[in-house]
Amino acid sequence: MPTLHTPDISHPFWFYTDASATAIGTCLAQHDDVGKELPIAFFSKKLTPTQMKWSTIEREAFCVLEALKKFDTWVFGGLAWARTVRVTDLVVPPAAVVGESVTLMCSYDLGNEELYVVKWYKDDIEFYRYEPKDDNQFIYFPQPGIDIDLSRTNSNIVFLRTVALDSAGNYKCQVSTDAPTYSCVQAVKEMNVIILPIEGPQITGGESTYELGDNVTLNCTSAESKPAAKLQWFINGQSVPDENTDDHGVFVKKDRLQISSKSLNLKLSKRLFRGGKLSLKCEASFYGSVATISKEITLLGRCGLVVRSWPQGCRVHDSKPDSTEDPSCIGPVAR
Repeated sequence: MPTLHTPDISHPFWFYTDASATAIGTCLAQHDDVGKELPIAFFSKKLTPTQMKWSTIEREAFCVLEALKKFDTWVFGGLAWARTVRVTDLVVPPAAVVGESVTLMCSYDLGNEELYVVKWYKDDIEFYRYEPKDDNQFIYFPQPGIDIDLSRTNSNIVFLRTVALDSAGNYKCQVSTDAPTYSCVQAVKEMNVIILPIEGPQITGGESTYELGDNVTLNCTSAESKPAAKLQWFINGQSVPDENTDDHGVFVKKDRLQISSKSLNLKLSKRLFRGGKLSLKCEASFYGSVATISKEITLLGRCGLVVRSWPQGCRVHDSKPDSTEDPSCIGPVAR
């Protein structure tokens, strides 16, 4: 616990203010004759439901006003500065694709203070520094997975030319101000690195013909990727409950690429067919909207038999049609 000190109105006062989504807080401080910072008082207050709806800058301004009201007896007898140095936004993509470029952005508000240095870290190891008063303003510290284009990098932006597997990690932006306060604020976000598959999942297994009441077992295997694709089976466009599937987990290869596999177990009944057809689809997805790839097969009901779709022109053998229509199967094997 910090020790509170008696205020000296012959010295300037300093405010350290901050506002969260639900509360505000202030520290009133002074510096002694040798520059050591001394806490004088602390103040915090919970925001009302209406105040919680205010924008960040409105809550920060309200915090300063409340602090001035709280400590007016001391502050207005001397000279005070308010300080609200903060990182306002840190842009780090949650998922980056191997081989692509990435822009990291750190926005900050210095209030009435002066910038000393901006530092970037990956997994707590510094890889870039911007120091405006230094002769060499931009300094790059090479490390695996960090390939910076300095011509497109500045005090707010770091441009990574080519993302590699080693680029994954926690990225931290640290902002420090100059004398006399030497404030330091920072923000951290994680970036994962993914390798998209070059093709869709493969559906294997099953028979060429079935009868109603038979069990259909098909396996869906994803293409190589990192991380492994999340597989989902669909029947006539509707997702299949987990109890009707078997998840075989993830296989990790030596090159760190991964493969996932999931089987569908289905008992054939008339209610499953729509217009004489049953559509079975396997979908592979990656990080939500990053990529969605699917493969689909069709089962056709003909004369009491259930037949997997065949290449065009292939007939169904040993079946007798109810009419003179050609009972051939003309759907593609996969689409």
